[in-house]
Amino acid sequence: STLTSELDPAPIVEWMELVRARVHAETVNAPAASRLYAYAGITVYESLLPGMTQFRSLAYQVNGMPEMPYIDDADTYDWLSSANGALSTIMGGLIPTSDSRQAFNALRREQAAARAEDVGDAVVTRSLAFGDQVGKAILGWAKEDGYDDSRQRTADYTLPIAADFGLAEADDYLYVQTNDAIPLAEPYWGQIRTFAVYSPYECYVENQMIFSIDEESAFYQQAMEVFRVSNNLTPEQREIAEFWIDTPGISSTPAGHWVSIMNQMVDHLDLTLDRAAMMYGMVSIVLGDSFISAWSQKYETLVLRPETYINRQISRGWRSYLATPQFPEYPSGHSVVSAAASDMLTTLFGVVPFTDRTHERDTGVTRSFLSFEHAADEAAISRLYGGIHYRNAIENGKRMGRCITERTLNNIVMLPVAQGE
Repeated sequence: STLTSELDPAPIVEWMELVRARVHAETVNAPAASRLYAYAGITVYESLLPGMTQFRSLAYQVNGMPEMPYIDDADTYDWLSSANGALSTIMGGLIPTSDSRQAFNALRREQAAARAEDVGDAVVTRSLAFGDQVGKAILGWAKEDGYDDSRQRTADYTLPIAADFGLAEADDYLYVQTNDAIPLAEPYWGQIRTFAVYSPYECYVENQMIFSIDEESAFYQQAMEVFRVSNNLTPEQREIAEFWIDTPGISSTPAGHWVSIMNQMVDHLDLTLDRAAMMYGMVSIVLGDSFISAWSQKYETLVLRPETYINRQISRGWRSYLATPQFPEYPSGHSVVSAAASDMLTTLFGVVPFTDRTHERDTGVTRSFLSFEHAADEAAISRLYGGIHYRNAIENGKRMGRCITERTLNNIVMLPVAQGE
């Protein structure tokens, strides 16, 4: 069989773009989307792994992940067809609507026909079957991650109120929804099984900004910063806020923005397929853990949004530049996921200048960065420009994201350590 490194990664990019498109079309919320991308990236890696002779499986390294199916060493396989089979199986299982399944099946047929012209029908059929086995194994593991239970419990969730904690009105720091017409997003997401960190608590960054209505306090001063900045946005600040908005139903979500950046890196860095597989596996894992960790802390700290605080203490008629999302404020999810993804990409590829074309087709807007960290910093501060996060949640969110990548790199080994003879 041809080694993975000798194959064109373009079909994998096509698959990851389709996953982004279906997340957008299905209006998948931000945490749920990160889960889909995590399993997709892991599936890319494991389905291509038999053609990557130096690499190690994620099985037994990622939480609860079982051993993966084996190939028959006597047979010839096409690893792109294995990935095609695995991705169509896992994504069809995770997004089972008829429209999405039709899209996944159509790409499966299209890629199978293209590969058959290169390697023949028999090899493609055998490779698809192996990929289906990998996809089913990962799907079975995914079904045990607590997602279904989280969804069922969400229907009965009610936000705590001040009286539950014996708080006086002046001391009411608790989050309240700013738009009851939009459902509260995933209050139990923090109980989903993590991927590479041992628990969502592993990278908690304590919220040390104590709630206060005193005008000299950090809380009031940070709210005033949001108020002043968002009232005097420059054209570039408005562009930054809109570029990173990544709203579910209008985009492929914050995690999907980083999947788009990965897809762009395949061409930008001229990646071989094995290097691309490593990127999709490792970055997708931290995308998943970022949202589990951030959402766990959001619903434990229950910090109120700037819009609520500013309306109560500074200006009753003020509205944020970006509509306030319907979940608690601390930490900033964009900050967590962007710091984690950028740190992992920097670990893999170093400091890379690039132009992000994620929204070029829709809006014509691109933005250029000197490094992955530069992009992550802009994604994070965009939330202050948008009027929806205090600086505290942004800075501590980045710390959380960096921790998630650091722990992931400690817990997962993809390549054996070299040694002398």
